[in-house]
Amino acid sequence: MNVEQENRFFAGKTYLLAGGTGFIGRRAARFLADAGSNVFILSRRRHEDEGNLHYIQADLNDRDSLSQSPSAPYDACIYMAANIPEIGQKKETYSDAKRSTLDPLVNFCDAYADQCRSFVYISSIDVLGKVSETEYGEETIPGNATPYGLAKYCGEFYVKEYGIQNGIPWKCLRFSQVYGPKEPMVRIIPILRNALLEQKEFCFYSDGQEKRRFLYVDDAVQAVCCALRNGESGVFNIAGAEVCTMEQLVRTMEAVYDKRLDLKILNQTAGYDNVPSIKKAEEHLGYFPSVALRDGLERIRREEERNE
Repeated sequence: MNVEQENRFFAGKTYLLAGGTGFIGRRAARFLADAGSNVFILSRRRHEDEGNLHYIQADLNDRDSLSQSPSAPYDACIYMAANIPEIGQKKETYSDAKRSTLDPLVNFCDAYADQCRSFVYISSIDVLGKVSETEYGEETIPGNATPYGLAKYCGEFYVKEYGIQNGIPWKCLRFSQVYGPKEPMVRIIPILRNALLEQKEFCFYSDGQEKRRFLYVDDAVQAVCCALRNGESGVFNIAGAEVCTMEQLVRTMEAVYDKRLDLKILNQTAGYDNVPSIKKAEEHLGYFPSVALRDGLERIRREEERNE
């Protein structure tokens, strides 16, 4: 679908977006608004409307504020809200994850699921924890998921049930390692970038050969748009096209920034691969990632230079 066809599809549509002020949500909201959609964004803070972007002041943890917010029929509800624990912060418990990740989703579904014609839920590849095979599919059984991952996994069942109850298409998109400009300090790429630019030592406790599939933020937005255009319900892995090791990631970042990282490979723990298959998303959603890792890192660097 070219840009003109895409704009025709989204023109005049109405979407309700939770998490629309976050790292991925801001870009998704802006893309849909620029394509002619009316996007209503839930936010705890007050914002002034901007063209096709409309803000609803409501708190996902406060059922009363959700019940008092304006209701309307929406072409889709898009749930992108997330509370991803920062690397190195206090260990999250399962009770913490229920309160911060699962309960807000349930509140949102109770308030809005019967007002939308479809539902798109942004889940995470973290739902699976450590898996033994590479190129694993959506049917893979979770093993040793983190509290955050387990809460996201439970959320997928809620979304499916709300979709069935309301007779609407539903989709759960399991994003894998999203990165891009202005990414919050919760994932490996911005942490590595800071260590590289500040010339700080960084340690891999594994051998650095564990494989990943990183997803550039614009491809994540593309996946949301594919899900909105397609009526088929289901769970879909969403990732970038390339597979790289963590050491290869470091070497690519060094080439992009023309700096060397003081990297220590300690090999104290067993690394594990996390390489989801995106074949189902390609076949059923028409999702094809277009941003290579080196290109994505170059885009981050160029935006940083513009903002200096």
